[in-house]
Amino acid sequence: MGQAQLPPQEPANSTLARNLGRVGVGLAIALTASSLGAFWYGRYFLNERLSPLLEVELTKALKRPLQLGKVERVGMSSIRFGKSIVPPTDKESNFLAVEAIEVKVDPWTYLTRRQIGLDAIVEQPQVFLKQDVTGFLQLPKITPPERPTQEGFIDLRTITFTDAQITIQSIAKGELVSLSQVQIDSNWKITDINNQSLKMNGKGHVTLPNIAAIAAPPNPEQLKKAIETVNADKDGSKGSLAFDVDWDLTRGQGTVELQSPNLQIAAVQGFAVNSPVEIQQGLLDFEAKVAILAGKEAPTVSITAQLSEGAIKAPQLAKSITEIGGKVSFDGTTATLTEFSAQYGLLKGIVTGTFNQQKGFNLDFSTAALDLAKGIESFGVKTPVAIAGEIKVGGKL
Repeated sequence: MGQAQLPPQEPANSTLARNLGRVGVGLAIALTASSLGAFWYGRYFLNERLSPLLEVELTKALKRPLQLGKVERVGMSSIRFGKSIVPPTDKESNFLAVEAIEVKVDPWTYLTRRQIGLDAIVEQPQVFLKQDVTGFLQLPKITPPERPTQEGFIDLRTITFTDAQITIQSIAKGELVSLSQVQIDSNWKITDINNQSLKMNGKGHVTLPNIAAIAAPPNPEQLKKAIETVNADKDGSKGSLAFDVDWDLTRGQGTVELQSPNLQIAAVQGFAVNSPVEIQQGLLDFEAKVAILAGKEAPTVSITAQLSEGAIKAPQLAKSITEIGGKVSFDGTTATLTEFSAQYGLLKGIVTGTFNQQKGFNLDFSTAALDLAKGIESFGVKTPVAIAGEIKVGGKL
């Protein structure tokens, strides 16, 4: 009889390979399902949940109505909202309108910490502020929460503003002055409701939109077109301005620093409340710092400025005072003039000293030599006899 044939033996590693293959396929399917689930949840969260959550939370934080634009685009970790606005109210004239907001967000932080980390890019924002009777701005009132016991829902980390426009309306004449083509970088900390803060810096061009003075806030679209028309004019810019803000949102205090190397001062003369003179022209190179403390009505202001090519007109004078120039500094209580020069007709003088609202003037002044005959003629004064000679005047006021 022949010997029975045994079935061929499979190598041990063949079974192992098959098992590993099944595990690999299972893992691949699981990972694919997880990825699809994550992608689905991310898009669902960005499309359906984030917009109403943001609108509700930001409305509560600002204590102002907020109209968040429609969702225009959704990515894996970002969402783009269309035109949005924080409109003016019966009590506050200021408003904020934006063309679009791109928000980068990680939806998983909401699942793990019930807190959303946001980095936002705000495109073409328009900020409108109004000057109050004291000469300062009517800033939005952001008050701390009534019950500071819970962390904030939104971790707003950074906001970048591109091509921003900041417009201020004067209280005296209702004139508008805009800071346009502004690029702003900011760093926000608002999750700790006991220690919310904002830091930002930016710079732009000073322009004068051609809109008639009105009591009500201007229409955002109308204002935007007026500013764009001025910017299209090569002579439309009245100088540049840079700023740096460090603000304590919880306590409502902080500092604002301003710098301008070439500001045409006549462009902003409407903001000089109760000014006794009309500013006709002048170039200003200045640095200013405004510090506001919570509970203190008047802010602390310090200014250092160099004025050149200035001219003013006082009602009681027949002619303008021209060729005004020199250095002026203000520490909050005392203004100091250094080699401040001016000309009235043919009369040229230099003033150095201080002025304090409580103590008054402490000024030294002197004039250049003046030909009496020409000087009297320039002032339109007729004399019964001919007068000749030179005169110089010096003294203390």
